[in-house]
Amino acid sequence: MSHKTVKGLRWLVITLVGIATVINYIDRTALSVMWPGIAEELGLGKQDYANIITVFMISYAIGQSLFGKIFDALGTRIGFLLSIVVWSISIALHAVASSVMSFSVFRFFLGLGKRVTGQVQPRPMPSGFPYVSALWRKGYLVRELPWAPLLHRP
Repeated sequence: MSHKTVKGLRWLVITLVGIATVINYIDRTALSVMWPGIAEELGLGKQDYANIITVFMISYAIGQSLFGKIFDALGTRIGFLLSIVVWSISIALHAVASSVMSFSVFRFFLGLGKRVTGQVQPRPMPSGFPYVSALWRKGYLVRELPWAPLLHRP
């Protein structure tokens, strides 16, 4: 039984994870950028925004644990796909949000799916980039990736 190797596949995977991470951050911050116009149009205030963001942050924490278990059960590919589907539907539904409650519900589901990129980023590294993987894990753990080469001895 022979396995066909796709040249450059590991770089494609890392690139796709990177693009998904950028989209993740854009989606996450879009509400804060558009809030002044939304608040004026819907008659919402700063407390309403604070409540919406609080719901998002709570679901973000829940999503980390929930999707961690999903990734362990279903694997990285299916877990990441499921996460992207959850956050894409949620962000699309923001277009029809018209109250604090609807924004809160949509942000809740957005938060569930959003935390996933932090869990996915390290997963493709060991198989395709063994040396970089060791640097990544050490740098990722201390949140100081530029310092990773100093922390790792080959």
